[in-house]
Amino acid sequence: MSNTFDAIRQALSEARDIQKAADTNASQMAAMITGRLRHVPPWILKDLKRELRDFNLQTGYWKELK
Repeated sequence: MSNTFDAIRQALSEARDIQKAADTNASQMAAMITGRLRHVPPWILKDLKRELRDFNLQTGYWKELK
């Protein structure tokens, strides 16, 4: 019989790996669409613009969440 805590640790490790892979894929996709945003559906652009509201273009950093 396996230890429950080991199973939890394993699941958390797998979740972190999946998040890292998703972040890497997001970066690669963003690089691919640079200069191609006119071909993106408006509802997706709306969501992107809302998220980018918290990014400071001058400093290159995200605003602190309160």
